[in-house]
Amino acid sequence: MHLKPYANTPIFSERSTFSPTRIRALIGVVLCLGALGFGYYLEHRQYIQPCPLCILQRGIYLLLALLFLIWAIPREMSIWLSRSLAFLTTFSAILGIALAGRQVWLEHLPPGEAPLCSASLERLFEIYPVTEVFRRILTTSGECARVMFRIVGLSLAEWSLVMFEILLLVSLYQWRHINE
Repeated sequence: MHLKPYANTPIFSERSTFSPTRIRALIGVVLCLGALGFGYYLEHRQYIQPCPLCILQRGIYLLLALLFLIWAIPREMSIWLSRSLAFLTTFSAILGIALAGRQVWLEHLPPGEAPLCSASLERLFEIYPVTEVFRRILTTSGECARVMFRIVGLSLAEWSLVMFEILLLVSLYQWRHINE
């Protein structure tokens, strides 16, 4: 009996619902949901309260999970929609890198140089318009400078930065292979 190469098996054919593009998109969904699940586990089981930058990063993870999920739905997708999803996932991952990078920078400031703490996120939304809330979070969030938890020597913000970089690579790889 002669074994066929993997490229000719139905699971990797163009008509298959398990195309490499969809598998990569599902990997993106799993990574995002894993990061969100771990964050909620730390919040609700370990009682580690997230800072405002962590909450914004959770929003980016959720957005990325939804975008990758749309990309993973098995159907014929136009090139325009694929390119739009590639742009949106790439832009969202870059935004996540910027937020996580800001938090890592805050964590590495010498003691006493971190900006002053702001009010809670809920209170900020009660007082200010949305644009002012984001400006205040990005310029003052001194509570984001505290390292609450480390895994293998890296803080949660550093792990989030690594995760967003991996998601950016997945997104860029998807973008490069849109015609698959």
